Amino acid sequence: MMIDAPPALCKHCHTNPVPQGRGPQRREYCGDACKQAAWREREAEKRYATIRPRFAGYTPQTQAILEGIMRTHEDVLEQVLAALDAERPDRPFKAWLRSQRGRGNPIAEFAVKAWADPQFPERGTEASYREYVKAHTLPYGIYSNFEGGPGLHNAWLNFAEGEKQS
Repeated sequence: MMIDAPPALCKHCHTNPVPQGRGPQRREYCGDACKQAAWREREAEKRYATIRPRFAGYTPQTQAILEGIMRTHEDVLEQVLAALDAERPDRPFKAWLRSQRGRGNPIAEFAVKAWADPQFPERGTEASYREYVKAHTLPYGIYSNFEGGPGLHNAWLNFAEGEKQS
């Protein structure tokens, strides 16, 4: 006498039994609707995985709120992240410097050095960047032939103006 194993439950809804199929492949879902819903969830999770790194600089409480917005109102998330970034005292100065490396730009030399410097902070305040450049100027540091404070200050002002316009 053989005892039948209890039917497996649907991998998506976890309530309905999975119908027995014929052939070597085992079914995982109770029907096409659950199979499609599971696929949509996997695709959404892939999108979320690319967005989540942008939450890294925020507190766990803010990250939880952003996660909720992402799951329920993904269309609004970009606006919320832009507003939060504008409120942060530190700014993504290094990314902006990447666009300033062209010829004829008065800060091009500094921008090239800062972008190539793996230790140069991605985000910071003007004061924190000034301290970093000062610490890496002497003796013969990476920024030693850069004009220092005034040049960095002018670069920061250009950066801040560009942020306001966008």
